[in-house]
Amino acid sequence: MRDIVLQDKTQLLAQPTDISEAQYFVQLGVFKKRLSANIVAHSIQALDFPLQLYQNLNHENYYLVAGPYKTKQEAQSVINQAYSQPVLFGSFMIDARKYDSINWHRIDSNFELPIKAQAITRQKTAHYYCQYALYAKRSSVNVPLVESNKNIFLSEISKQGKSYTVVLSGPFESIGEAECDTKISSALNEKSVPIIKHYKELNKITDLFD
Repeated sequence: MRDIVLQDKTQLLAQPTDISEAQYFVQLGVFKKRLSANIVAHSIQALDFPLQLYQNLNHENYYLVAGPYKTKQEAQSVINQAYSQPVLFGSFMIDARKYDSINWHRIDSNFELPIKAQAITRQKTAHYYCQYALYAKRSSVNVPLVESNKNIFLSEISKQGKSYTVVLSGPFESIGEAECDTKISSALNEKSVPIIKHYKELNKITDLFD
């Protein structure tokens, strides 16, 4: 990989917004390097999304999101736009309050952008999830257990015309990097091991909070 020369910092991030109440982000990508997030943010300027960048303080990955949006309908409209860009394929809706905790740090400083983005090797998009359980009824879910584990979340998916609630972790860049924890399956009283799922198998993923 060649050396990267940086331009002056460019303001692409939106101003901080109160997310203590129920609002929604659209997660656009997960990156191991901040520069990779910068490149993607620069490449989608034409979409005019209100971008936010967060870093998970546990594993230090960077999360590029758009929003927050007050309704699921607004967020879904953004997802539809995002899918027009190959680099954003796999974007999904997530409750904004997930990022309003001590495990997350919002990046407020401006982005540094490379003059020659083509000199950067394109980063893989995180497209895989570990599925620990699937429920036909939301009432069957041990919600306190899920909310107490920072690595998993509840999602609602559509399968053969019916809605199901699933317990997932991820996303991961590849099957080989999927870190599925069998202890979570045991805690959920699931006899089977976690299943690695491509996001297309999960249809449109919507993070559930309330």
